[in-house]
Amino acid sequence: MKCVFLKSMVALVAVQIWLGAFAQRLPNLIPFRKGDKWGYVDSTKKIILPVKFILATPFTEGYAVVQRPGAKKSFIDATGKEFISTTYSIDRGFAEGMAGIERNGKHGAVDKTFREVIAPKYDYDFFFEGGLAKVQLNGKYGYVDSTGKEVVSPKYESLSEFRDGLAVFMFNNKLGFVDKTGNEVIESKYYNVSAFSNGLACVQLTESDKWGVISKRDREMMPFKYDVGGSIAADMFYLKINGEATMIVYKNGRRLADINYDDIFRFTEGIVLVKRNNKYGFINLDFKEIVPPKYDLAYSFAEGMAVVKLNGRYGYIDKTGKEVIPLIYENAFDFKGGLAHVYEAGALKKDGYINKAGTKYWEE
Repeated sequence: MKCVFLKSMVALVAVQIWLGAFAQRLPNLIPFRKGDKWGYVDSTKKIILPVKFILATPFTEGYAVVQRPGAKKSFIDATGKEFISTTYSIDRGFAEGMAGIERNGKHGAVDKTFREVIAPKYDYDFFFEGGLAKVQLNGKYGYVDSTGKEVVSPKYESLSEFRDGLAVFMFNNKLGFVDKTGNEVIESKYYNVSAFSNGLACVQLTESDKWGVISKRDREMMPFKYDVGGSIAADMFYLKINGEATMIVYKNGRRLADINYDDIFRFTEGIVLVKRNNKYGFINLDFKEIVPPKYDLAYSFAEGMAVVKLNGRYGYIDKTGKEVIPLIYENAFDFKGGLAHVYEAGALKKDGYINKAGTKYWEE
């Protein structure tokens, strides 16, 4: 692989060793926009890396992705050293030691030495989570590990994330479950399914059939008499009969609570997103309402904050339901590493990053 280093490999290795020993002394680098250019500042907005890029992402695992005007994307470290490849383009930054790359319209991955571990051959970019990455090849989905081994062969029409050790796959328009070794634990025969929760999953055999509950051995654990079913936590699922206002929540197979919502989503950080009359709210693990359904849209909690939308504007609430960042943005995304990407309202729709105090890291 041909690579161009902006400074010598020896210097880069020396800097990496220095960074490993003194990582805590480096400032927290935050993408900062001034007009149409990007650089990096510390939490006080002191410029650390010059504002000269047309793209600058947050740092992950020691590197960020930047782009100079008229140039390809490159990796950059906390000292400002850049790495540019002559053989591939960058898709995304590092996650679990791997970063996505692209060549000739195909996608692969490199490790932190910038060596191609997974040669670009897949249809779309991908990222690693829990040691695996979902990939698409010739329109079919599978999973690869960090060595590039296809642990789940890309042969499925669709494929979910793994929950409780199993992923939902679609084959010949029917759904089944596959484990992380590629073994089809439950054959593709269902019309609709939920993810497994503590060994149990809600399933529907055909569109006209009722929902029931099965085990990982595909044994019926609860009768097929419900109209709606789904999982909401590692050990909880819900069932509902049409015409009845309440959802029945089960924990470890035992009836836990009856709640009155049209839809309920998975617990994240001890809070669950709920929906009633096309409005969104939140309840806690005791099924007590923290925020009544009043928002036009809401996302699950991430790093103690949740995105909410009302009257066309986005902001953030904390776990008490307090609107800690005003609903003033055209669009907003989850917090990650203490930062969130937002878009300002208005004709230009400029974007930038904010911290959890709502501090804006940009200037016009």
